Amino acid sequence: MAIQIKRFEVSESCKDVDTEAMLAEVAKVREYALTGIESDPDLMGSIRAIIAFQLPDGSFPVTVGDPMPPDASVDLVFRLTYACCQALIHSLSLGTKIDDVREPLSRSLTACCRHNLEGHGYEALERQADDLADFGHCGLAKLLDDEPSLCPEFTQLVGSTVQSYKHSLETGHVRDAWGKDLTSKLLEAVDSLGCTDSSQREALWMAAI
Repeated sequence: MAIQIKRFEVSESCKDVDTEAMLAEVAKVREYALTGIESDPDLMGSIRAIIAFQLPDGSFPVTVGDPMPPDASVDLVFRLTYACCQALIHSLSLGTKIDDVREPLSRSLTACCRHNLEGHGYEALERQADDLADFGHCGLAKLLDDEPSLCPEFTQLVGSTVQSYKHSLETGHVRDAWGKDLTSKLLEAVDSLGCTDSSQREALWMAAI
């Protein structure tokens, strides 16, 4: 059975908002994109369901209605957008043809650029590294190598972010605002994108047009 994603109605007063259920929905899609998709017996049905869930602006928010507060939008709008985008990317290594998802994938990559893949508050860098690693584990590097012009803005964003991480690792500036050591997080993100041993790959991404 194809994956089903629930969207929640949010009123102006934000009364009766089931935040736990919303976050569970986001977590479900993140798990699907990373591992669940590989054993999905109805892969194309799930890909169609994900595409149908996409809004015209390219995003995949878990809520509809009044805009969420900025901090909440990271978890309930952007992180689900990343996960849906990751699922589309991962599907390419499982038999989906790029032409089947080219237009919705391009729009979703554009939507991912709106917050620079960042988290919020003191977790901004850690969340960004986690999400970038998820993209890497879903096959993003090959997509950017093969289709850098699918969304040049996103390709350049990933290239510049990887370059920034590598500079931080080289100079030892790997702690967040609270002093937490993020070395392992940055290393995983860089490694998942195949950029550990050479700077050529991210340089090509940064030059995407």
